[in-house]
Amino acid sequence: MSPDRIVRRLRTRQLQGGAYAVEYAIVFPIFFAVLYAIISYGIVFSIRLAMQHAAEEGARASLRYCGTQLACRQTAAEAVARERMSWLAHTTVVAKTCRLGIDCAAESTPTLTCGSVLTQRCQIVVTVDYDYAAHPLAPALPGLGVLLPAQLQGRASMLLVDGKMVGTS
Repeated sequence: MSPDRIVRRLRTRQLQGGAYAVEYAIVFPIFFAVLYAIISYGIVFSIRLAMQHAAEEGARASLRYCGTQLACRQTAAEAVARERMSWLAHTTVVAKTCRLGIDCAAESTPTLTCGSVLTQRCQIVVTVDYDYAAHPLAPALPGLGVLLPAQLQGRASMLLVDGKMVGTS
C-alpha cells in the first residue's frame, strides 16, 4: 500500500468522525424527547389509575358503614378515598349522594330517603380530582407541556335501593 493511499484513508476516517458527531447531535435530542414523553405519560396514566382505584374503594366503603345514614356514608367514602390518595398531595376528594339520573355535581342531599321504586333510587358518587397543571410530578419539556392533561379525575358511583347496594358503575 502506498503512503499516499494510507494518508487518504486516514483523512477520510477523520472526516467521517465529524459526521458521526453531527448525526449523534441530531438524533439524540429527538430520541431523548420521545423517551421523556413516554415516561411523562406513564406517570400521568399511573396517577389516573390510582385515582380511579381510590374513588372505587371509597364508593365501596360507603356501603360497608353506617346502615342507611347517607351523611355518614359520604363521610366514610371520602375518608377511604382520601386515605388511598394520601401519597399524593393536593388531591380533592368529594362524595355526594343524589337521586338516580340527576347530576350529583350540581347538588348533594344527604337527607334523601332511598327506596326501591325507580323514582326513589339513589346513588353515591365519589370523585377524586388532581390539578396536574398546577402540581406536575415530572416537569414537561419546553413545548411539550401542552400535550399533558391539566386535570386528572377518578370517579365511581354506587346505586342504592333502600340504602343497600344493587350495582356499581
